[in-house]
Amino acid sequence: ESPLTLPISATGSGGMEALISNLVDTNDKVVVGINGAFGERASEMFKRRGAKVFEYHVAWGKPLDMEELAALSKDQFAKIIWAVHGETSTGVKNDIEALGQMKHESLLIADCVTSLGGVEVDMEGWGIDALLSGSQKCLSTPPGLSPVSVSTRCMEHLVEKPTSWYFDLNLVADYVLKGGPRRYHHTAPTSMIVALNESLRLILVEGLEQVIERHRRASLLLAYELGSRDISLLVDEKYRLEPLTTVQIPPKFIDNEAQIRRVLLEEFKIEIGGGLGPLQGKVWRIGLMGYNANEESVARLMEALDKVLV
Repeated sequence: ESPLTLPISATGSGGMEALISNLVDTNDKVVVGINGAFGERASEMFKRRGAKVFEYHVAWGKPLDMEELAALSKDQFAKIIWAVHGETSTGVKNDIEALGQMKHESLLIADCVTSLGGVEVDMEGWGIDALLSGSQKCLSTPPGLSPVSVSTRCMEHLVEKPTSWYFDLNLVADYVLKGGPRRYHHTAPTSMIVALNESLRLILVEGLEQVIERHRRASLLLAYELGSRDISLLVDEKYRLEPLTTVQIPPKFIDNEAQIRRVLLEEFKIEIGGGLGPLQGKVWRIGLMGYNANEESVARLMEALDKVLV
């Protein structure tokens, strides 16, 4: 129902830049929840834009405390609260719904790159004023597009002339919302838009609730299979991001964890991610997203791990 919903011609980081450059003026107060790499990235983008940034940190692998985050925003009379829904670097799913109920007068912006299409995201119901995602995660489209959605309330806060011409949503909205004549803004990646349209069609054919349930079942199966092999997960089940499972590397494999990942890729054609930031060399990140969120993917991975972890 948000009036301005479209795929930005860029990756998810471009979607972040688009929202930040359109909603923040110099010295605007912004509160950023940080429990992973992509909260940190957003904070850096806000600082480069000239905002006064107030960071709220919790340990990587733990969820944001939404009461404390909302209280900080209220105390600072912040224009924006930024939080990551599904933190790709840790596999934590933050409770954006709870934050939306406590945001006070601030605009709530949610990074849904690794959650949209894989877990429930209710923009209007949760009080999200703007969100962004990425085409390459749960939407099963090649990387290169960042779907964004901006609420009516948020549209009222767009800066008149953003520092970025390319990401100026005023120029885009003038064409999209006012129904005027076609105009040239940039060369759209038409093949990517066709691919995204097909991915969304497939989601509708399967049913969004069924797609989300498929991600949940695959995540639970992976957790069970890993647990049966005495391999621990980083994130408590209550806050676990279904499309991305973070595995604590067994101590005896830490020294050669990169080699194990390389063998999985080269011999079994399976790629799992390494840890980022303080988790580098300590965890593996296993994605079950979009088409790959199924029991067959889990079985194939476990068969490979059984051969490699010896």
